[in-house]
Amino acid sequence: MTTTVQCVQCRMFSLQKHGGMAQQGFGVCLLEADTHPGRFESATFQRRCTDFAEALPAVIEKRVLWLQAQREEG
Repeated sequence: MTTTVQCVQCRMFSLQKHGGMAQQGFGVCLLEADTHPGRFESATFQRRCTDFAEALPAVIEKRVLWLQAQREEG
């Protein structure tokens, strides 16, 4: 059985260049950006993904802190 992961922890996930959607907690999977333009994934939804590749801890921390700040502002 595959463990669940969160996109916010994956190196293939990006919040950058997606302004309003990123502020709402959604970003883009770089593996799907070309084939599914306009598709956004929740940063924190627990999902099963065979392409998951863990990002560097510093990147994950920065993303999580940024998302928390967005929630506090909203």
